[in-house]
Amino acid sequence: MNPRGDVTVSGTSDDGRMHIAVHKTVFARSDSDAENRAQQLVPKTTVDGPVMRLAMPQMDGTRADLVVTAPADAAVTVNANRGDIHIASIKTSVAATANHGNVELSAITGTVSWTSTARARR
Repeated sequence: MNPRGDVTVSGTSDDGRMHIAVHKTVFARSDSDAENRAQQLVPKTTVDGPVMRLAMPQMDGTRADLVVTAPADAAVTVNANRGDIHIASIKTSVAATANHGNVELSAITGTVSWTSTARARR
């Protein structure tokens, strides 16, 4: 889950692992407050058997764009509250929910389900 920011997932990992990059934007009244918020704005991961969950904390005045590189055979479910979702090159099931954003899917060979208040491009 990403409360504010775009999520991009591509099934192009060639080492069988997940790789996560975060681009943070922090608005604050001082440099020290911005630095404190930026240090707290990190993805939380949990693993339950074969399922890995990734969640960003919700903080006022922040935005985090996530870029995830996953194995092509990893099932993907993405929830973004305020931001766009881009998913590409996944060979299994994909589910995407963008409460206030667009959903863009490409090169998906598995089943797809999506919900968006905006529009979806496929």
